[in-house]
Amino acid sequence: MFFLTYVKSERAGGLRVTLPDFNLYTMALAVAEIPDRLQGVIADEYKGKVPRSSRLEDLQDDPRFHDGWWLWLNIDVDQVGHRRGPRVAKRVTKQ
Repeated sequence: MFFLTYVKSERAGGLRVTLPDFNLYTMALAVAEIPDRLQGVIADEYKGKVPRSSRLEDLQDDPRFHDGWWLWLNIDVDQVGHRRGPRVAKRVTKQ
């Protein structure tokens, strides 16, 4: 599913990458890293339903998104709400 992604260069270096629809952000060193970084932060941090994708017209005048640029990225949301990593089996004891 496609989502607007806001990218802004940081003074200290790197890129701050924000997914407004998920209310999440991450950092990347290069534009090529952005898709993987976003997938990781969604898998690790996001809980809830898949949000609707915003329209650029609804976000472009928001003062939080100034001096950067927008990307329109295809984000894999099939695993939203499912945690990555090994599952821990619960031990059942007889009473």
